[in-house]
Parts: sequence; C-alpha cells; structure tokens
Amino acid sequence: MNLMRQTFSCMSAALLPAYSPVPSYASLPREGDSTVEYTPRAGRQEPATGTITKRWRSLVVIFKNQSQDTVNAREEIPTYGRNSAVVGELSVDNAESVRLITVRVEGILHLSSTDTGSYNQTVVNEQRTVWDTAKTARLCPSLVGFAVAIPMSYKEDDKSYRTPPSYEAICLGSPLIVVKCSYRVIFKVTRANTRRLSLRKISTKTHTTPIIFRPRNRPARPIIENTTFLASLKIAPAEWIQTVVTIPTRQHEIAHAVQPITCHFLIPSVQTFCLNDTIPFHIQLCGSPTSLALFYGTITPESLQPGKKPRRRHYSAIVRVFLARQIYLSNVNGRESWRTMTIGEGKIRPVVPPADHFDADDASEIAVNWEGQVSCKNDVDCASFNCGHLVVKDFIVLALTPANNRASALLPAQHAQPLRFVTDGNRDDCACGWIERSILANRAGPRDDRAADASWNFMPVQASRTHKLSVLPTNSCIPEEPIEDLSPHFKRHRTRAPLPRTLSAPSSPTLISTTTTQPFHTHEMAANLMPRADSFNARVRGTSHIDFRTATTGVAAKTMRNEISHLVATVGDAATKKAFDTEMQAFFYLFTRYLSERAKSQDLDWDRIKSPADDQIVPYANLPKPSDVKNLNKLAVLKVNGGLGTSMGMTGAKSALEVKDDMTFLDLTVRQIEHLNTTNRVDVPLILMTSFNTHEDTLRIIKKYANQQLRITTFNQSRYPRIYKESLVPCPTRADDDKKHWYPPGHGDLYNALLHSGVLDQLLAEGKEYLFVSNSDNLGAVVDESILQHMMDTGAEFIMEVTDKTKADIKGGTLIDYEGSIRLLEIAQVPSEHVEDFKSIRKFKIFNTNNLWINLKALKRIMEQETMELEIIINPKVTDDGQSVIQLETAAGAAIKHFKNAHGINVPRKRFLPVKSCSDLLLIKSDIYSLEHGQLVINAARMFDTTPVIKLGDHFKKIQNFQKRFKKIPKILELDHLTVSGDVSFGRNVTLRGTVIIVANEGQRIDIPDGCVLENRLVSGNLNLVEL
Repeated sequence: MNLMRQTFSCMSAALLPAYSPVPSYASLPREGDSTVEYTPRAGRQEPATGTITKRWRSLVVIFKNQSQDTVNAREEIPTYGRNSAVVGELSVDNAESVRLITVRVEGILHLSSTDTGSYNQTVVNEQRTVWDTAKTARLCPSLVGFAVAIPMSYKEDDKSYRTPPSYEAICLGSPLIVVKCSYRVIFKVTRANTRRLSLRKISTKTHTTPIIFRPRNRPARPIIENTTFLASLKIAPAEWIQTVVTIPTRQHEIAHAVQPITCHFLIPSVQTFCLNDTIPFHIQLCGSPTSLALFYGTITPESLQPGKKPRRRHYSAIVRVFLARQIYLSNVNGRESWRTMTIGEGKIRPVVPPADHFDADDASEIAVNWEGQVSCKNDVDCASFNCGHLVVKDFIVLALTPANNRASALLPAQHAQPLRFVTDGNRDDCACGWIERSILANRAGPRDDRAADASWNFMPVQASRTHKLSVLPTNSCIPEEPIEDLSPHFKRHRTRAPLPRTLSAPSSPTLISTTTTQPFHTHEMAANLMPRADSFNARVRGTSHIDFRTATTGVAAKTMRNEISHLVATVGDAATKKAFDTEMQAFFYLFTRYLSERAKSQDLDWDRIKSPADDQIVPYANLPKPSDVKNLNKLAVLKVNGGLGTSMGMTGAKSALEVKDDMTFLDLTVRQIEHLNTTNRVDVPLILMTSFNTHEDTLRIIKKYANQQLRITTFNQSRYPRIYKESLVPCPTRADDDKKHWYPPGHGDLYNALLHSGVLDQLLAEGKEYLFVSNSDNLGAVVDESILQHMMDTGAEFIMEVTDKTKADIKGGTLIDYEGSIRLLEIAQVPSEHVEDFKSIRKFKIFNTNNLWINLKALKRIMEQETMELEIIINPKVTDDGQSVIQLETAAGAAIKHFKNAHGINVPRKRFLPVKSCSDLLLIKSDIYSLEHGQLVINAARMFDTTPVIKLGDHFKKIQNFQKRFKKIPKILELDHLTVSGDVSFGRNVTLRGTVIIVANEGQRIDIPDGCVLENRLVSGNLNLVEL
C-alpha cells in the first residue's frame, strides 16, 4: 500500500504545470494593476507623547499622554478620549510632611431650564489614593505618579448610560436652557502641621483643574467622495438616501390651476458624518410648468386670476439647506424642554440640464435640479450624543419657500432629515478632526449659544427685482423670529436606493418645536415665518459690532450662571434649595433677556406708536348693569402687598399704615370684601401677594381678622438679587445674605408667583374664573360688578382700568396701539428724545391705574402652553455704601398683549385713590372723604367736582414728621389748592379755604395757631402763633 501511495505522488507531481515566482506585495497598485475593491483604514492618531503642566504654590502636576495639538492650544487643558486614563506625576514641596495624597476625577452633568427647573447628576466619580504614609510606613517621595481611569458608562435608576463628552451650551430666550457637562481632577494633599504653636495637627489642601473628555467614534463606512449624485447614481445607487417632500397647495381661488410640486432630497445614505466632513446633497423639483413658474416667481398669483392687476414688485423663491442641532432635556423633574440652533449653512448651486433634457412632446411635467454641500461651523466641537436626560441630536434641514408666499397658492415646506455627527472620519485624513475643532473653538472664545432659537428665526419674503431663485448665502446672519413647526424625532431612515417619483414619501422625520411646551407635529410653516432674501446682507454689514456685543453678552451670562449656582449651593435644606433654585432660574431667564435686548440695542419705534382705537378703550358709562349677583362667586380679589413705603419713611409693610379713622389699608380692604360677602351672600376670597420684606408683618396682622366673614390667602412673590451695574454680578454671595442685597421684582412677578405657589391651581379648583388685582394702597380699587359683567359678556381675557391723565400723572404708564396690538407703554421704555411727548396730556390722554381684571383659565393657558415675556424695566439704585446697582423689574399690566380680546376701560377718577406720599395721605385723612363699609366716599358738602391739589414740602416727606407737624388734620372741605414749604406746623381745628400758600424761608419757622382760618392767603416769613 505504501509503495502504491509513493508511486501515485510521484506521478501527480510530474503532471503539475510550472509556476512563475510569487510576486512581491505592494500596498499601492503598480503599472498595469487595477483595484477591484478598497476599504480605507480608520484614521490612526499619532502617539500622544506631550505633557501639560499645572502649577500651584506647593504642588506641581504633570499630565502625560497629551496630543501635541492640545499642548499647543492657547488654554492648555488636559484632554482625554475613549478608554483613557488620567496619567501623570505630581511633585510636592516639603514631601516629608505629606501624610496622604488622593486624586479624584469628577464629572458633573448640569441641566437647567425655565420649563423644567435644574438637575445635577454625577457621571464620573473615580478616586485613587496615590500615597498613604500610614500604609507604607515611610516618608513620601517628592515625585509621585498617578493614574485614574475614566469609566465609559454610569448608572442612574438601575439603568446604564454612556459617559457624555464635555459640553456646554447656553440658549437664551424662551425657554432658557443651560447645559454643562464638565470634568475636573481634584488633588488633595494632607500634611502634618510642623508649626509648634498651631492647634491643628494636620491640614488638607485641595487643588482642582478642569479636563476635557471627548470619546472618539467614527462612521461604519466612508461617504462617497469627489462626485455628484447624477454622476454616481448608476454606479453606486445605494450610496444615496432619498426623501420625497411635497410642496402642497392651499385652499385658494387659483389652486385649481396649480398642482403640488414634488421635491426629491438626497443625501449620502450612511447618515453618519465626521464634524469635518462636507456633506453633499441633491435637490430636484418636479411639477407642472405653471406650478414651477409660480414657485420661482416668473409668474404672479394675480396673473392666474382674470381681471386682477399684477403686482408691481416681484418676489423670488428661496431654497435653503442647513444643519440644525437640537438640545433636548428629557424627564427632568418630570418635564421636557428643548431648543434648536443652526450649526451650519449649505452652499447651493443650480445644475445645468443637458441640451436634450426637455421633451417637446411632454410638457406636463418638468424638473429642475440643485446640488451643494453643507458642513458644520468651526466652533462646533462636540459630536451628537445621548445620555438619558440629555439628548444632543442633529438634522439636515431643507426649507422651500415659494415666491410671494403670502399670496401664492403654494405653501412653504420643510423637511428635517436626521443624521449623526462623530469625532473622526472613516478616512486617514479625517482622524482626530475634533482636536483641531476644539482648538479653534477655544481660540474663538467661550462658547455661547445665546442665539439658539434665533438661528431658526424666519421673516417674510421681501420683494426682489429679479425673477431668479434666491439661494441664501453661506454667511447668512441669524434671523429674527422663531420657527414654530418642529416636533420630536425618534425614528431612523433605512438605507435604500433612490425612489421613483411615483412612490409616496417615507414617514417624515420630525423635530421638537422650539416655541411650544409640547411637541407639535406638522410639516408646514406659516407663510410669514420664512426667511427674507434681502434680510441677511443687511445684517452682515454690522457683523463686527454685533459679534463684540455678543461675546460680552455670553461672558456675562456664564458668569451670572456660575454665581447663581454658588448661591443655590449655600442652601442646606433640600426643599428650600429646590424652591430657591426655581426662583433663581426665573431670575436668570430675566437676566439673559436683559442681556439679549441690550446687545440688540433695539429701541421702541416711536413712529409706530398710535393712540388706542375706540374699540380698545371702552367708556365706563357704556358698561352693562350686573345681571346676577351670584356671578361674584366666580371672582377672587388680589392685593399687591409687597411695598414698604420707603418714600414715606416707613420700614414695615405699607398696608399697616393708618389712613382713615384709625384704620389701615388692610383694615379697609377687609371691611369692603366682608361687606360684599355678607350683603350678597357670596364667597369672594381675599389674596395678598407679599414680598420677603412684608410677609412676616402681614402674617402677624391678618391674625386679627380670624373672625371676619372672608377667607384670606397669602403667598410670597419672588426674591431676586440686586446686580452690580459695572460687573453685572449679583450683590449677595449667600442665599441668606442681608435683605439690602435683594429686591422684589415688581408686580409683574404676579403671574409666575401665582403659578409656582399653587394659588392659581387652588383658585381654579374652587371654581374661581376671574381675578381682580390692584395695589393695596389704592383705596379707590373696589369690586365693581359692572366691570365683571362686561368681562363675562365680551369674553375678554384681560381688562385694564385706565383714567384720564392730569399733570400730576405724567409719569404713569399708558395704553397704546403698536402695530395693531394693544400694549402698555411705561416711561422707562420711552427713548430719551421722546420723554416730553410721553408726558403730553394731548397725545396720551389716559394712564394705567394698575387695576386689572384677569381670566384665570386664560392665565393658566398662557403660563403653561405659551410664553409670557413682559417688558423689562431697568431700575437703577445706589446702595448705602455708594455702589451703583440695577434691579430688573416687570409690570403686571404689560401682560395685556398676551391675552385675547384684551382692552381698557376708562373709569372715573374715584377708582384711583393711591397714597404714594404724605400729600396724598393728608387728602385721604381730611374731611373731603368719609367711610362707608370701608369704601371712601366724597363728602356731599363738597361744592367742587374735583379734589383739592395738595403739595407738601420736604419737611413733611416722612410719615414721622407729617404726624408731628399736624396736631390735627385741617378742615379742607372748601380748599382748592394748598402748597406748604419749609418749617411749618399746624395747630388744632385749622380751616383752609380757596388757595392757600405757606412758605417758610430757610432758617425761619411758621406755626399755624389753633382755630386759625386761612382763605386765599399767602403766608411767608417767620411767624408765630400770636401773629396769626
């Protein structure tokens, strides 16, 4: 058998043909060779051999394994990637005294929004002991090595999430969103104290330095390069993914002549790109010649309507492709919030069709094509990621706007295609692209996404004198108005070959709305929200100036955010801390609005201000009579009770001041409502909005009303920190700092305080539908059933009581018509050159009494589903130590613009009787008024329709001086005018009639004796009791 095998093997070997030698292998094709298939290698980073050194007084730390690009950056921050470890060496002074050295790597994820509140999560907390004398029993060396690995995941609620990269974004506007994921290394060195007189045996010093964590990733395969869609369609159809978008027609009188346009939008099917990648895309519009001509603007809508005159101005269509990034906060304190920003603008160019492209026999449908590229801006240095509560996702967005979209039968259309950005590319030359981007971002200054929503802002299409298609330039500025129709996307498209035009579009991806609280699923934008072709170049001209303001705004916002975080950290109790944090988030939102408005430098356009129309101001005489007294059961009364009366020298709650017959403001209010309830057998509760200055006083005072026939509810308005004018940082350094560092932010805080305190929900649960709001010192603000009936009959959601302006009211806010909507104009909003116009009684005949009637259901809707942004009033102050500070305040009446069918009612002057000074107090205390069930009534013996004008000098300014100078309030029933200046005192039973002027010169004194009668008298000089 063995012999047979050997014979067969010899015969087989003899039959084999001769082979040439094995060719040598070469990685690159040689002459005559061809490449059948080639997969490029993933980019390989050069070994990181650089070092970064951080120095402190007694400690020097060397971080190893750093990229040379990171070392050469302006700000040397140690940077680490996936599966990295913080490795280095540390050198300590006086090593013989060192007992313990620990190194801890800490990562904190901070999320906050005006919608959700704040949330902090520790994502990395790794600690290593690098030296312990107690365990080694020897002295610490002067040089110690350390290594702490950065974990790639963390757990929360028994779920595992990937460790997020370093990221920071501030999105100003509404809702305000602050996102920060930061990492740091903490070195703790414990030493034995060698000083003989020291009481401490050991001391520990902590040294902290930030690091950057950027885990690297790359796409599964590269994108097709150096070719266009038309050139690669036949050879590589699977490299492209196609989406079909329809430009629909609206219900229009010319719609029957216009057919919808089909748009094919194609991008690389990989849908995962490096931050450095240039993403190609292709756009094709298919439709009838009429539809495309209407889209382009070569024909006008009027040309399709017989008998209509064509417009003189011509409009052009707009096609825009851009990259959008959405920051989505998921389930933060049980709520959601999101903002969207533009991170790249596309370059679009038309594709010239071949000569035989058009078929003369079939003109029912034609097609036009564009192609282009889009890439991220240089300051985008973080890839897409998802870490549970925070999702940073990206889209490529196609926006199509027909020419003259307001009149066109074609509607605008928008499509958002989801994609993902990664740090590295699939090619050799795209590796480590995120490092260069990080360096560029650092050199460009601090990251500021204050214009997050603004990058989605669109404006109406403006007329153009060309019929060509307008394509937005790549250096387009941020537009002005936020887009509305975006909703959340949670699906991915499958890779597929290009679709025929006859097939329907795949399920449309969606984004989250940037302006609504809940997702809004739609893919059509309102015509007046699309970009205006000529609105961008105008903005580019002022770019350098705007960029400077923008940079300073971003720095100020970040500084304030850090200061607020420190304030919140000083609160120990968990419940108190949560409430204080919510309050500070609202303040931060107001502060960022202030920064944004200051950066824009946009003043009120005085030429657009008009007097209110007749239907916007209803005369009180036209109000209906109340039909059913039981309607009062739907009403609640709120008094703004946060003032101290500092202008009158008071230190406690102003509502505790005795004003009439030994009764305080609060006493009179309680008597009024108690009489209303008992007389009509209804239940009208009294609500007091206090401030941190008056809350304790109010709680103590209302105890005496325990047996009255009414319910009293109190709640506290917000407490905001004063801001240093120059540095724009808050005055307090702790939450429990002195009251002088804080302020109540005006009565405009009413709406937020009602919502967050739970009082709004409580009133609605009790069946209350209307709220009457007024200042506690306005003694004329009583419940008026006629106004309540008018509000119910007209369905008005907001009513403001106004009254005729006099020379004494020139600084009061007034209602105006601004671009067709009713608004409140305060003197603080008026440009300096128009202040005198504002004070004019001829132009502005009415002013706001701050008596407001509000529909509670409408208020609930606006606060939870819409946005309430009240005009900011900047109130400058000077502290006791001479520091200039500012207070950001709002007015409650400014909310009128947010309510439906809101208007004013011109009420009689008797409904506005405030006590702002001691001159007002003298009038109220006098015999001009009497009381009926807590309500002021003019004495019937008064012969004049108006009340006298009283002007008391500075000697009467403080309430203490006022009480000393009037032994008893004079009788002024027949008085027309009183002026008192200088050191003047009044005796008992003094009577003043007509016009009385009393002037005591400086250094002189005038004493009015008991029982004196002054009628049309001018008194001056230095007089005593005997001379009069």
